[in-house]
Amino acid sequence: MGKSVLLIDRCPDSGPSHFGKQELLKALKGKGVSVRLAEHWANETGSVRLVIGTAQDRMVGPLLVKSGIRIDPEQEGVLYRRDDTDAGPVRVIAGTDERGLMYALLEMADRVRAHGIQELEEMRDLVEFPDIRIRGVDRFVMGPMDDGWYFSESFWNYYLSRLAHSRFNRLVLILGFDTPYYSPPYPFLMGVTGYPEVQVVGIDHRGRSRNLSQLKCIGQLCHSYGLEFILGTWQQIPWTKNQERIVEGLPQGEAELARYCSQGLKDLLGACPEIDGIHFRVNHEAGVGSQKTNESFWKECITAVAAVGRRLKLDLRAKGLTDDMIQFAINTGLEVTVPTKYWCEHTGLPYHLTQMREEELTRLDNLNHGRRYSYADLLRKPRRYEILYRLWNYGSTCVLLWGDSDYVRRFCESCRLGPASGFEISAPLSLKGGHSTGEDQPWPLSDDPSLRHYEWEDERYWLTYTLFGRLGYSGSAAADIWQRQFQERFGPEAAPELEAAYRAASKVLPLITAFHMPVHPSVQYWPELSTGGALFAEHNYNKTFRDRTYQNTEPSDPGLFYRITDYISDWLASCLRGKYTPLQVRVWFRSCVSEIRRSLDRTDNYKIASESAEYKATRFDLLMLAELADYHAAKIQAALALSLYQKTNEANLLTVALESMERAKKSWEALSERGRAAYHVPLDFAPASGAGRRGHWSDYLPELEKDVSRLRKLLHEADPPQGQGPGNLFEKELEPHRIEDMAERYLSSFKADLPKTCTTAEDLVITVNVGEAASLTGDLTMHYRHTNQTEGPFKVLTMKKTKGGYRGGIPGEYIVPEWDLLVYFSAVNNTGHGLIFPGLYHPDYPAPYHIIKVGAEG
Repeated sequence: MGKSVLLIDRCPDSGPSHFGKQELLKALKGKGVSVRLAEHWANETGSVRLVIGTAQDRMVGPLLVKSGIRIDPEQEGVLYRRDDTDAGPVRVIAGTDERGLMYALLEMADRVRAHGIQELEEMRDLVEFPDIRIRGVDRFVMGPMDDGWYFSESFWNYYLSRLAHSRFNRLVLILGFDTPYYSPPYPFLMGVTGYPEVQVVGIDHRGRSRNLSQLKCIGQLCHSYGLEFILGTWQQIPWTKNQERIVEGLPQGEAELARYCSQGLKDLLGACPEIDGIHFRVNHEAGVGSQKTNESFWKECITAVAAVGRRLKLDLRAKGLTDDMIQFAINTGLEVTVPTKYWCEHTGLPYHLTQMREEELTRLDNLNHGRRYSYADLLRKPRRYEILYRLWNYGSTCVLLWGDSDYVRRFCESCRLGPASGFEISAPLSLKGGHSTGEDQPWPLSDDPSLRHYEWEDERYWLTYTLFGRLGYSGSAAADIWQRQFQERFGPEAAPELEAAYRAASKVLPLITAFHMPVHPSVQYWPELSTGGALFAEHNYNKTFRDRTYQNTEPSDPGLFYRITDYISDWLASCLRGKYTPLQVRVWFRSCVSEIRRSLDRTDNYKIASESAEYKATRFDLLMLAELADYHAAKIQAALALSLYQKTNEANLLTVALESMERAKKSWEALSERGRAAYHVPLDFAPASGAGRRGHWSDYLPELEKDVSRLRKLLHEADPPQGQGPGNLFEKELEPHRIEDMAERYLSSFKADLPKTCTTAEDLVITVNVGEAASLTGDLTMHYRHTNQTEGPFKVLTMKKTKGGYRGGIPGEYIVPEWDLLVYFSAVNNTGHGLIFPGLYHPDYPAPYHIIKVGAEG
């Protein structure tokens, strides 16, 4: 006789927990387990007795209390409990609310699918609450090419189920990202009261009704899967000249347009009560205002949202946002959140930028620049609005597969700074199809049918969703959550090797964008499909790079990373600072390459994996990331040698530059060949303002060939080398090591005496002990700054060496109640490494700096 479950079902008949229950029942059925329903567990034997419901239920609640579980009123709590009753053991799966119950049921369904009914039989007690309150995904609608998924109920059931399983709780549907489609959204959905003349070309009353019905359907489905539904409206009228307007009859002048849009908001929110909140892009890229935000326009729209008469959330994007607008929105009584970009418009590393780039710092008076990236000056205390961090991962990790659990843990921990309410990530493949028109035809991501192991292309990115959602919910989430998916897809032997390859490959693009950003907008710089610039500016394939070269490009975090030309200047002057050097970054890239290839070589030997279509596609992506890292490692060497030659005129450096550039070109050729086999040609992810998000890897080969030819010519014309000269920079390779090895090799001997909190107006004395393993060659420097990026670089203090280590102090007058403090330490060791404590990927510290809270909030 097979196993059976006696189910005492206290769930509602619809909604999120009903979905969770159905998933658990399907999982049990798939394992051959029969399920019997009962009102109570008494007098039942031979079965696993299971009670499911919310903690408020009159049967579930007492069972939890009897077992000693303290039922907090906090939302989304997950509760597992084995109860010993007079009739025998009873398992309880509960949630503090319906969403928490859904999460609890879905987790058990996944466990049962992987391991069978013993997961219920051996169920351990568990109490979980979310670490981060808002865990959202931004999904963009670009044009009619999106109709295939946008109007598909099958897609939305798949997609929202995926988000629910991953414990995301918010979907932001964004309309009008530099496309005339849904710019503004209202005439695409309805006739706006008082404006019968406003019409969309090619869309009649029937088309508007279909669009509105689908929007309502998406909202309803979101709620049935436990997600908030937020509607983003980014462009009210096209702001770039290359967008052909498709809305006719819009009022002329921004004052009249404001009246139209505010009425459109009222009508839309009245007709679509499924919308839980509105998200505004308020800077000039909305098509209103110039280089200054049109406050009156947005105040009228905010008033319209507040006038709807039901509880709505309002997101006001930070770029261009004024303090007066924030206060105005708060005064309406709306729940106001300010979403801000986490790391420019890219993935970056898992911490907040230590320093803004030059372009932002030199234009702080313009809020389109001063509040463009990261938290800027928005963390001032006290604060009456929420902060939310938005990772624009589509800027860097849009097409190629990505998944690194350590990165995501650190990212999620950093999203609590402020404190903030949470984060949103961009859906992979965001902007696919770009600025399309009605005549454009959808195209497959891969031209090779054997690589399409999915119904929906989005299914490829299961690991991205799993990691951000589950680790966003709980930073202590067990690795088994994603490892069982690896095992199910690729077999138990291959799973750990493939996960290791994923982790190493996922280090590549964040590191590229941290140390190297030729231009800031994601629509112009796409690190997956960019060389990062030529060695000679006139060779740049991407013309938006203008006079940028690979070597004079500023890092996106200039606080921790050296620009290549700056490093050469400091090296020649024998005054290296405690920053990560290009040579270190090069070593880290090479380490990633070795790890990826070593792990994939092992995985190739396992039959289940090697015969899988998904493995074939995954292998393509991970090897492409290895080749991209190989390219940058060689390009860094070429750029260093050329920069040093331009300072010293030592001809032997041109030999190094040429040989390195030839290696870089060879790696890019391999990348292009693999990309042509794996992906559609050409790829197009460009909105109307984007010039750098379409094409193919092979498009950049002429740029590389021109650089190689120029170096050959320079070498041919150069004077014969006179000895080795300063070329000794390249005589000895740095010892190969991963980024994570920095802590083990050098930083493990750093011990800092830092408090978690401090008092205002009192000097804060800090001591640091540094062991011999660090091998410092000079001073230890303390860096400190308020949690206010508009202040620019950290303040620098050379610490005094004492018998017990190093000592320094932050003056009391700098410690004020409005701002918390960030502190880190830097030095240079005898191998030329820049040492930063805590540094990147330190096992004991989530960020490369310490956070000290000031005052009462500490």
